[in-house]
Amino acid sequence: MNSFWKNAGIMTFAEIFLKLKALIMMPFITKYLGAVNYGIWSQVMVIVALLSPLVFCGMDNSLARFLPGKTREQQQQDFTGWFLFGLASSFFLFFLVFIFSHQFSELFFGTEGHYPAFVVLAGLNIMITSLLTGIRNWFRVQNNALSLVYITIIQNLTQMIVLIWILMTHQGIYELVLWSLIADSVLIGSYILYMFKTKIFSKPSLKWFKPYFRFGIVLLPSGYAVWVLNSLDRVFLAQYHSLADIGIYSIGFTIGYTLIQVIVNPIWSLFPTKSAELYNLNNITELNKLFNQSIKLICWLIFPSVFGLVIIGNQLLHFLSTEEFASGYLVVPIILSGYLFSMLSSYFEMILALKNKPYFSTIFTTLSCFINIILNFLLIPKFSYMGAALATTLSFCFQLTISSIYGLKENLISFEKTPILKILLSTLGMFLGTFYAKIYWFSFDENWSFFLSIFTGISIYLIFTWILQIYSFNFLLKLLKKDILHA
Repeated sequence: MNSFWKNAGIMTFAEIFLKLKALIMMPFITKYLGAVNYGIWSQVMVIVALLSPLVFCGMDNSLARFLPGKTREQQQQDFTGWFLFGLASSFFLFFLVFIFSHQFSELFFGTEGHYPAFVVLAGLNIMITSLLTGIRNWFRVQNNALSLVYITIIQNLTQMIVLIWILMTHQGIYELVLWSLIADSVLIGSYILYMFKTKIFSKPSLKWFKPYFRFGIVLLPSGYAVWVLNSLDRVFLAQYHSLADIGIYSIGFTIGYTLIQVIVNPIWSLFPTKSAELYNLNNITELNKLFNQSIKLICWLIFPSVFGLVIIGNQLLHFLSTEEFASGYLVVPIILSGYLFSMLSSYFEMILALKNKPYFSTIFTTLSCFINIILNFLLIPKFSYMGAALATTLSFCFQLTISSIYGLKENLISFEKTPILKILLSTLGMFLGTFYAKIYWFSFDENWSFFLSIFTGISIYLIFTWILQIYSFNFLLKLLKKDILHA
């Protein structure tokens, strides 16, 4: 258990470092590209997200479920066969995208422009992203947080260098996407050579395919349902509104999702393999403890972030972008709420997966997907990107509700509700106190108001945390010293 939180601390430190880099670079990106080009960039990523689940046919989930606990030799044989499968399928998908590039252009970019070249770049991105994900999965199964951090840091630093070079040479969005792909290709090639040299790759086995495919294929529809929940709103915006609306929505979406990546992903990324290990060893007490501690910590960090962004979101987007983007500031807390619901539902669905019922995840996600489609039809034509944000969040809220009901029915874990209610009360106290202070005390200067609001909100929240005995100050200092400073 200690190694889990230690590795989570290391990954959190790395995520904070990397996302700060992204926030620092965001003003340059938005002011240089503008809302339309930012929308084009976003649509390339939407195409990648649409087709990427087909590369491994859901078997990346199988890797996390079955590989832990096997001997090193068995892990290497299974992983090599799995990785080669992904390499072949990614080449095939790129060929299909290249053939149907014009059709993809009309669907994702609308009929006002001509964007097949960006579709081809999206096809290349599918190959590169999938292979890089495959490499990361090996280190994730090995619980090797440092290697995951090294990959992430190297990738982001090279991407930052590419972006700076594009800005300095006054090139366009096409060159930015192209050179980013080239930089990632060099990174993948380097890691593949490293894995050959350290003999991580070995003679592939075929025994892995049947159990992995049987477990993973039922999750493939879930992968597409997730794409609908994450990205279909961009298709609706392209058809009913403009690429500028997509750009405004995308930056709010990016900031909201970035907070989830920084706070939740380091904890969640290690949870599936660690929970599978505890379950396979029949250590249910530790599994229950890990489950509740993870959810408590996530809620303690995300709840105040959501309410705080309602207060300072407009000022934050003014700092990070332009007035054009700042008009959609409420997208940020709405999207952050939605992805909190999504990540919490993943915990309950993991419990179902441990009981060999992964199909429930597919069912829940598919139902949420249909609800999302209906809400997109109802909300986006009239409310544009605000309708898109609300449709996404309401759909994830439904998914959390139904997954928690079925997950708790398994009686594998007991969900502790009292800490979550205390966190919610602390958050409401923080919101009311900070809102009052911002309106009546901090309105004299826009910049000072932003920073004083943040300081006031954190202070009030920590006081409520101490009063309601959610976390003690000593515990927080100990956690900071043990994990973050150690990292």
